[in-house]
Order: sequence, then structure tokens, then C-alpha cells
Amino acid sequence: MQTANRMSETVRATIYGLAGFTFTLLAIGIPTDVIPNPIFTRMLPVRPQDYVFLIVTALLGGLLAASYALPQANVCSTQQGKTTIGGFLSFFAIGCPTCN
Repeated sequence: MQTANRMSETVRATIYGLAGFTFTLLAIGIPTDVIPNPIFTRMLPVRPQDYVFLIVTALLGGLLAASYALPQANVCSTQQGKTTIGGFLSFFAIGCPTCN
């Protein structure tokens, strides 16, 4: 029974991680027009480092989302809010340098 429970935690963490990766990739890639779309326009062409920043940010978002599938532990309350700040900074790092 213990092995089945551990497997379900692994599967759940993988699903959370993939969902977090996909959401972060789309939530940052579409408005910054790194992922081409008809809604948003970019004043300057996408630079190679924009793709790197987007992938690294999406990977970190996926890891963060996967951590929510793990059993709860005692968490220090001073860490709240740092994820939001990191997300905004990533958005500005990937965004158009002329627009930002």
C-alpha cells in the first residue's frame, strides 16, 4: 500500500509540474509575443536569450507547481510573496525592451 501511495504522489507531482510548466510558458510567452499570436505585437524581434529566459522561467514554474503535490511540511511564513515578485521580474526580462 505504501508503494501505491508513493506512486500516486509521483504521478500527481508530475501532472502538477507539467501543468505549471505549460501555464507559465503560455502566460508569459503569449503577452510578450515570444510565442507568436495575433493579439499582441512586439516592437523589436525576439532575441535568442528571450527563449532561454522563457524556458527557464517555465521550468521553475513547473517545479514550483509540482511542489504543491507533495505532503505539507512546516513552512516559514517569510517566504510568501517571493514567487509573485519572481514572476513579475521574469515577465519584464522576457518582454520587449522598447515596451518595458
